[in-house]
Amino acid sequence: MDLAKDEAIFQHSKQQFDTEVRRFTRTTPDGRSSILTNNVVAYLEAQSIICPDRTNLDVLYSMPVAADRIKSLSKRHFYRVFCILLQLGAPNLLPLCCDGGIVDANLPVSKHALKRCSGKAGASEREDEKAAIYSARFYEEQYRWLSPLLDFGFKRSLSMDEVLPLHRMERINPFRENVHPLDPDKPTLWKIQLPEEFVCETVRGQIPHAKVMLSSPSGGTEPAFEFAPKQFPAEGYEGFRQEARILGIIGNSKGFVRYIGRFDAPSTLADGRPTKSWNILLELGQYDLDTVLHTHQPPQTSAGILRFWESILPISSGLVAFHNAEKEGVSYLGWHGDVKPENIVSVHGSFKLVDPGESIMLRAADLTGPHQVTLGGRTITYGCPELGDLQSISSPVTQACDVWSLGCVLSVAATFVIRGSQGNSEYTNVRTAAAKRHTGFAADIFHDGTRILSEVAEWHRDLRKRTASADIWTGPILTFIDTYMLVPAEQRVSAREVADGLTDILSRRNI
Repeated sequence: MDLAKDEAIFQHSKQQFDTEVRRFTRTTPDGRSSILTNNVVAYLEAQSIICPDRTNLDVLYSMPVAADRIKSLSKRHFYRVFCILLQLGAPNLLPLCCDGGIVDANLPVSKHALKRCSGKAGASEREDEKAAIYSARFYEEQYRWLSPLLDFGFKRSLSMDEVLPLHRMERINPFRENVHPLDPDKPTLWKIQLPEEFVCETVRGQIPHAKVMLSSPSGGTEPAFEFAPKQFPAEGYEGFRQEARILGIIGNSKGFVRYIGRFDAPSTLADGRPTKSWNILLELGQYDLDTVLHTHQPPQTSAGILRFWESILPISSGLVAFHNAEKEGVSYLGWHGDVKPENIVSVHGSFKLVDPGESIMLRAADLTGPHQVTLGGRTITYGCPELGDLQSISSPVTQACDVWSLGCVLSVAATFVIRGSQGNSEYTNVRTAAAKRHTGFAADIFHDGTRILSEVAEWHRDLRKRTASADIWTGPILTFIDTYMLVPAEQRVSAREVADGLTDILSRRNI
């Protein structure tokens, strides 16, 4: 055996390995680094240029490692451990790691386990000291090679050492008209981009529209997936827990933004004090309906009008799923409590409900008598009359309250179709002035405390007169709203009947 030649081959291969690691190392928004491990593993499994009859792993593995000591293990059991040791310049410690149970399946390894393993290293004080140094470095290095794999129902409590391998993270600041800056004590919404290898096949298959191609540091492009974490501050745990619970029940319901999972992570306050954030990971929406109503141009053609209403239709399906949910054989009844344009987002061309922050979800078996609940928060504009007057605590309401709110949303959507964003600005002024006359409060609402404002009903009549001849859908939708949705609670149809009614209207075609 020519040891000098073997050493030269190993050193050349090690240089190539280091080059591949640098190539697939990514810097996260917080300045740390993570490694696209699957790409490095693919390199290890590829044919060696120097020794064409062997893989790169075989070349790197054979020189420093006493193979007979770990021959019972497949190389796949210690890819990451071996890579970490190579990075530390100590691949010869692989047998020791394997003897101590430090293999890929057991990563990340605690400091205690590493210390226990390193204590077996030596025949001398010097070797023991060296092993202890490698132990400390191994602990730090391992987190660059480990990142959580995202699957539906993902639940993790991340330590300070763990790295979220994000390409990018930016805060989402949706359009809001006449609204003060966002409250720092309330949940915030973010957009993140995560390398594809950290997203499981199930998620990739069920939300393929979340996939994007990003420029890679080495040139070309690489796949990533986009998600929207909703981040709660440390003191917002109860809101986080309740919202995550409801989203877990809703699951993959049509018309509701997809829930991916949840995690908590350590963070730092502006003054340097440590804290924690609670995060709900959601399907990313492009924009909310409120943004569309205030900043987009209305559809101009018959086909465009139909596409707009068809994109709105899933909202009603989302409400159906929310009102009557089921998980693991248990039936639930839900009250969203805050159906409004700001809580409706566009996902891959369809609008979906989101944000059950004010919602209630109860087991159907636990309810007796009238199915009514008292909602906590409420958005006045889209709230139903039976919630009570503007100065009182909310009264108990049925699920019909959500149907009223959806009717109001459809009303402003119809206004957008026929009169555009300027029409909705005027509509807001009309409602506010009418409420002042009828209730004594200058509030933007659709009712007088009991029934629909007469000015809203008149606004709908005017919209029907303005409807273009090629638009055979908006007029009937307005009639449906007036007849079945913006009416006293006992006369309102169910969310299912709303979905069926809108589906029937949108099935009509121009001849």
